[in-house]
Amino acid sequence: MRKWVSQPLTDLRRICERQDAVQEIMESDSLVLNSVKSLLSRLPDLERGICSIYHKKSSTQEFFLISSHLSRLGLELQSRVPAMQSQIRSVLLRSLLLDTPDLLAPAHGFLKVLNEKAARSGNKTELFSDLTGFPVLQERTKQIQSVLSEIQEHLKDIRRVLKAPALNYTAVSGQEFLIEVKNSLSSTVPSDWVKISSTKAVGRYHSPLLIERYKKLQQLREQLLLDCQREWTDFLDQFGEHYHTMKRAISHLATMDCLFSLAEVAQQGDYCRPKVCADQRQIMIRDGRHPAIDLLMGEQNQFVPNHTDLQGDTKRTMIITGPNMGGKSSYIRQVALICIMAQIGSYVPASEARLGLLDGIYTRMGASDNIYKGRSTFMEELTEASGDHFPSVGALFGHPG
Repeated sequence: MRKWVSQPLTDLRRICERQDAVQEIMESDSLVLNSVKSLLSRLPDLERGICSIYHKKSSTQEFFLISSHLSRLGLELQSRVPAMQSQIRSVLLRSLLLDTPDLLAPAHGFLKVLNEKAARSGNKTELFSDLTGFPVLQERTKQIQSVLSEIQEHLKDIRRVLKAPALNYTAVSGQEFLIEVKNSLSSTVPSDWVKISSTKAVGRYHSPLLIERYKKLQQLREQLLLDCQREWTDFLDQFGEHYHTMKRAISHLATMDCLFSLAEVAQQGDYCRPKVCADQRQIMIRDGRHPAIDLLMGEQNQFVPNHTDLQGDTKRTMIITGPNMGGKSSYIRQVALICIMAQIGSYVPASEARLGLLDGIYTRMGASDNIYKGRSTFMEELTEASGDHFPSVGALFGHPG
């Protein structure tokens, strides 16, 4: 929306397409449009999200959030395609709604290979639910499982040596596979076992084989972390190949969101669809109102509507006079805002409006001179204005001179 307001359209066909879309949203009782509006609510910043993914700065949590929303939107819109084809008349809306599901289709494929719990917690070692497509991780995981199996098999020998058939490994302060023996039975501990820690009641040991296998296990786990980081970067690269497709889809979603917003504004009351003409240089507004001030006054109904009638070949200038705080600047801004709203495809706060296409709107509000060049405030304002040479330009001055 910020881009629309800062860069209004000058293509009459595109303006009319937006107006048609806004009008259909306002007048249609289609369940499809209501459901699409609901889908677009409470979305995260998808554009920022895919940019983060494309530049490989995305965390697993952010990736899962963005891809899950994109996948859900794609599937939901796809399920509504038959209804869209039969119920939507607007060329712009049909194009946006029917094009988006195919553009979002790749997101589902990336999402389904992720382990949701691991993605939400940031655990990259268990991030991928199916390792078939990740042979390096698959091999590393097998090596880790092999070492764990050896350690678990060694427990049988430890139970036999200590004559404790119910003995199990314990873990304390990050140290795993500890053999916990009561101090009263410390005489049964082989002399080549290494004491790791102890309390008043027990001692905790590692056997020589455990020391070797545990060291190997830690090395493999560290290597797995490095492997997972590489695979994660490659995974983001693969998603990045669809960046432009996803960006186009998000642009479609943003356009639909803007159209729904314009329709909501138009339904506030006393708004009309402006007639925009490419071949006429005119600004004709009946009962025009400042869109912001009118809204702020609410039900007080104190805002006085004003007419505007400018013709390119005859009445090209208006001089607004009046007392301080009389609304002169508000009126000038009102005319400019109505022209901008019309050229972004919006309805305007007026009972009737006929507007020619403008190439630009230039404002000069406030006073400043250029004493070093011998220019008065009035001269400076006229000099700045004369530098802009376009066929259709709106120039607004506040308190010239």
